[in-house]
Amino acid sequence: MRWSFYKLSLKNRVQILYILLTFLCISATGVFSYNFAAQKLEENSLKLKQTMLNKSVQALDERMRHMIVSSYSVMMSETYSRVISDVRYGNAERFYQNLSLLQTPFAQFKQVEPGVESVLLSTPVGDFYTTKDTLSDSSAFYGEYGDILKD
Repeated sequence: MRWSFYKLSLKNRVQILYILLTFLCISATGVFSYNFAAQKLEENSLKLKQTMLNKSVQALDERMRHMIVSSYSVMMSETYSRVISDVRYGNAERFYQNLSLLQTPFAQFKQVEPGVESVLLSTPVGDFYTTKDTLSDSSAFYGEYGDILKD
């Protein structure tokens, strides 16, 4: 008993063809819509990542600008001018007095910028830093940043 499509009645053939055509159309629509949706999701994801990255860069840029302005305000203070004047003339006798004087501007700088953990001012007379945040290993600091400080 061999089954043949042509032995079926016209009504059954039309129904089978209709079902096959419907299945084919639904499958094709599903594949195309899946590809379209995947492409749009990828584009939207890329745009969202780019937007987030731009906002992060802007936020970091703003924080860096704020840190630069804060450091300039420390450098424009009268205390800093006195300390640098002593450094310029090689007056090391007032090192501890100057270190004490710099604690207020350094503390203000750290208060204004919560991202700053410690402040270091390196001079030929010595290193000025906040007394609360002493350098645990100054050789590691100079090993990493020594070339920058020489320039």
